[in-house]
Amino acid sequence: MSGVSSNVIPLIMLASVGVACVSAFFSWRSSKVAANASQAALYLKFQEQYASHGMRDALRNLSSWRELHGGDFAHKWGELYEKNDTDALEVDKSRRRVPHFFGAIADLYKNGLLSKPLTRRLANYSSADLWFEVVEPLEEQLGRDYDRSQFETLRSLRNSLGRTQPRWFKPVIVAQSADIE
Repeated sequence: MSGVSSNVIPLIMLASVGVACVSAFFSWRSSKVAANASQAALYLKFQEQYASHGMRDALRNLSSWRELHGGDFAHKWGELYEKNDTDALEVDKSRRRVPHFFGAIADLYKNGLLSKPLTRRLANYSSADLWFEVVEPLEEQLGRDYDRSQFETLRSLRNSLGRTQPRWFKPVIVAQSADIE
C-alpha cells in the first residue's frame, strides 16, 4: 500500500500544477477582457464628449478666431481679453474646454490608464490640430506657465500635424451652447 501512495503523490502534485496553470490562464484572460472593457468605456466617454454641442462650439470658436484674426490671432485675443471683449471671453471659454478634453487624454496615458493605441487614436482627431495651433499660442499669450507636458505627450503620439479638416462654416464666434444630456 505504501508503494501505491508514493505513486499517487506525484500525480496529485502534477494535477495541482495543471489546475494552477489553467486557473492562471483564465485569470489572465479575465483581466485582459476587463481591461479591454475599461478601454472601450473610456473611448465611448471621450466620443460622447467630443460629439457634444459644447465641444463643437468650442472648436468652431477657436478655428473662427484664428481665421478672423490671421497670424496675430493670439496677440489680438490677449489684448481684447484684457478689455473683457465679449468675443474674446467666448474664445476663452473655448480655450479652457478643449484642453480639458485633450489634456485628460494625455494625463490618462501618462498614468497608464489609457493604452497607447487608444491614445494615438484620440490624439489624431483632426481637431487636435486646433489644440496645438490655437490653444497653445493662447496659453502662451496669457503669459503664465502652462502645463506643456500635456502638449508634448500628445504631440509625441500624433501621426502628423496639419491635418485640419476643411472649414464647413462661416467663421463667427458663437456663445457656448448647453450640452444636451
